[in-house]
Amino acid sequence: WRELTRDKMYRAYCETLAHLGLEETGKALKRYADHVALKKELEKSENKWLGETFAVQSLELQGLLALQRRETLSGLGLLADAASRELKMREQGNDPPSYPNVLYNALGRAYLQHRSPALAAEAFQKTLTITRNDAFALARLVEARSALGEKERAQDAMSRLLHVWSGADTGLKWLERARKVGIQAEPRDSAPTPQRKSRPSGAAPYCA
Repeated sequence: WRELTRDKMYRAYCETLAHLGLEETGKALKRYADHVALKKELEKSENKWLGETFAVQSLELQGLLALQRRETLSGLGLLADAASRELKMREQGNDPPSYPNVLYNALGRAYLQHRSPALAAEAFQKTLTITRNDAFALARLVEARSALGEKERAQDAMSRLLHVWSGADTGLKWLERARKVGIQAEPRDSAPTPQRKSRPSGAAPYCA
């Protein structure tokens, strides 16, 4: 990481997420405090272009920290606000997007975790309006639709997921989790026109 404001902002954000994922709350709070401390630096004219991204990151981190403290309503509300603002950013510029991930996926996962499959399904569908074949959204949508007893809609999501990840490595945990729901489906390409395969049959996986 460089000593640029942008790098410091993203590093604090990424490391807060990493510590949250490892359930290291103390370390997460420390890195979140480092993120907050950058606010004055972002008020400088040369850094104002980072302002909206910083605001969305802040809302996301606050929401996740609140959920970890079991402040469910507050956490979900903050995540919903972050997701809405991230969507507006994506609509204004999406090549490439300013944000690394679609936050409606994070919101949907939180809804599923707190046993609100209808709201989760709505969030994942929101992702799919932005990124048509987002496999992570499709995988969790299978779970949400199944929990709602919507078998046909769960099968549709599973069919799309199996097609999107038809050339993926085996053992993807998100795909395996969707399969455990027990929905039977065949791969189906939902694109409006036929597509070419990104990797020819029999080709060796790409090694970076």
